[in-house]
Amino acid sequence: MEDNQLNKKLHLWSDKELKVLQENYSFNNISLFLPNKTKSSIYHKASRLNLKREMRTRKYSVNHNFFKEFAPQMAYLLGWWFSDGSVSKNLKQISIHINNKDKEILNLISQTLNNNRPIKEYNNSSYLVIQSKVLANDLIKLGCIPNKSLKIEFPNIPESLVSHFLRGFFDGDGSIYFNKPNTIIISFLGPYNFLFVLQNKIHKLLKIKPHPISKHKSIFRVCYYGNDARKISFWLYNNSGNLYLKRKRERFENHLRLRKNGPKTSNISSHGFTNA
Repeated sequence: MEDNQLNKKLHLWSDKELKVLQENYSFNNISLFLPNKTKSSIYHKASRLNLKREMRTRKYSVNHNFFKEFAPQMAYLLGWWFSDGSVSKNLKQISIHINNKDKEILNLISQTLNNNRPIKEYNNSSYLVIQSKVLANDLIKLGCIPNKSLKIEFPNIPESLVSHFLRGFFDGDGSIYFNKPNTIIISFLGPYNFLFVLQNKIHKLLKIKPHPISKHKSIFRVCYYGNDARKISFWLYNNSGNLYLKRKRERFENHLRLRKNGPKTSNISSHGFTNA
């Protein structure tokens, strides 16, 4: 009896879910917006509501060639897709979904891609979904493969752009936090092989010795502390323009102000590097 009642509840659609379905059925991967519904349930309900994918009339634009040539902005977005992004070759689609509190960076990513498809919100998440066979294929060629969480390898990119790539990756799968009053710690999460190469890149470019890679369940993490963490952070944010996750950079700025006991400043260039 209880199982029947549970199944009945699972098949019920709330007004909010119906609205999400009606507004987003044109997306190939509509299940992103309805995580509590099966694909068959979604298609059955859409059929009953007489919703059709052919109903899409508006054409959306995007820079389909964005990932074809290396550049600072391209490397930064590539880092995001390696961390929090998703690529579907079958659906010819790329996407990122993040917490609503970070929607500002999702808007910047969308603008950088010259994308005019609106960002969608559902529950506490914001979704950027772009239909593009070219973008999907180019990301796959660069190593950002579907179902990548435990498989990705560090991409082959110019050394001059590694800091931009890692800033994007750090914004998606990195952390900045503090031990004791103001001892800075930054960490990166990822597959072991990816972090192993990441360490070697940092060692080669910044002369910072590799740190231990720790494991929790199937996730690996590498942490840097104190002077090493500051050196890496300066390197990541130098010449970053406006492409960075605001709350993480602000934590670093606050750390620098506490160390120097200096006046409040919103321009990190006063600490030794620029936003160019």
